[in-house]
Amino acid sequence: MSLKHIELIHEYGKMKRLEGYNEQSRGQKFNLLIADLLSSWGISARSNLRSNGEIDVAFSYKEKQFILEAKWEKNPIDTGKLSKLQKRVRQRLRGTIGIFLSMSGYSQEAMKELTAGEQSSIICFSKDHFEAMLSGFIPPDEMISLGLEKASHEGEFFLNLDFLFGKPINDDLDLSFGCPPEITELVLESNCGYDFNSILYKIPFGSLGIAEESSTILLLSISQGIFRVDLEDHSITSFLNFPGYYQNPIISQDGSVYIARKSGVAKIKDKNISFIGGGLSGNISLSADITEEIWAYGNGLPYDVEHDNKPYLIKLGDQLGNQSGRIAGWGNSAQIISYDSLLICRPNGVFIIQEDSEFKIVSDSDIELTNAKGPIRISDETFLVVCNSVEIWEINIKTLKAQYLARLDLMGSAYLLAQSKEGGGYLACSYPAKENETKGIIVRIENK
Repeated sequence: MSLKHIELIHEYGKMKRLEGYNEQSRGQKFNLLIADLLSSWGISARSNLRSNGEIDVAFSYKEKQFILEAKWEKNPIDTGKLSKLQKRVRQRLRGTIGIFLSMSGYSQEAMKELTAGEQSSIICFSKDHFEAMLSGFIPPDEMISLGLEKASHEGEFFLNLDFLFGKPINDDLDLSFGCPPEITELVLESNCGYDFNSILYKIPFGSLGIAEESSTILLLSISQGIFRVDLEDHSITSFLNFPGYYQNPIISQDGSVYIARKSGVAKIKDKNISFIGGGLSGNISLSADITEEIWAYGNGLPYDVEHDNKPYLIKLGDQLGNQSGRIAGWGNSAQIISYDSLLICRPNGVFIIQEDSEFKIVSDSDIELTNAKGPIRISDETFLVVCNSVEIWEINIKTLKAQYLARLDLMGSAYLLAQSKEGGGYLACSYPAKENETKGIIVRIENK
């Protein structure tokens, strides 16, 4: 989204901490924040309307009219407050839909009454739903559509976010381990101390990302969701069965998994999902600095001047509203070096971008590092990138030099690198499979 969206996240953080607010004033401003959030995603919304019963937020979406009641209280919402919204909906034109947003959840009695009573005209959201929308991980239009579908098809009026986990693997996901038979020689040229070995192939072509849980277990992100791949026993299980464009997740030392989707970032720990950052636009790169702090870089939408969608770098906090960040330089992807320093891949080369200067990485020959992607950290000073023709290069940020390492017999239309905990890394790329199909492949890069 835009810088306005990032400002909404910061304001939400102040509301949670009661910085400049008391509980009463926060309620009025919270309604405005909700309306501004909806508007930032192109949904026409108004707040604090006084009519036949005060309306916190009213909006239109897909030719349907909605009224939203928001409560930020200490205790779970009871049946009486839900009934009050039901009454207000009945006072409006037939077809009006109510949404109740409770930041403190709902009592068991309220949920039981909602599903056991007569035909309902409201759906219920909680703090988790709101933070998913505010972060941009599940934008408002998508969340509302999911809620309406759940209520209409299954009679469930509270969309439990557990639906993101534990569903069966797509029957069409038929991956193979090892090297594809179509590739007779993976490494065409090598000038380095690394080995390159194919470990997984026949991956559906499209968005692709990798994170290493251990030397034998990877998280593989594709458009259908994120899957846990055991390279030792050749098993594949669902980790996050929710469609999206993810790129590389990040796994921290405590086992938390950080995932970027659309405009937001979520953290999954012990099968619990929380939304911790967002407001980014364009392609999002996640990376860790040398202190293991997690950062997210959104490269912006350079042609969307109207909405001020600029490249932005954020340091993720422990919860939504605690992120800090700044406008950053543009690139295809980036790796954090420090708060004021980024290693950025651009179509015309690799650069170190600082707030007031930039430095171009020069190759050890006259070859330009064109359409570079990655980069991944190998040590404090060295990184790997992958370029056109699936060439692997080593970058030294101290000398500003790049050394050619190898060229692989793969397709250069889509590729990225992921970091390994034991040195080296992983290359996700594509290759020409049988019958003129394009498939994805994962190559492990290891020190000899």
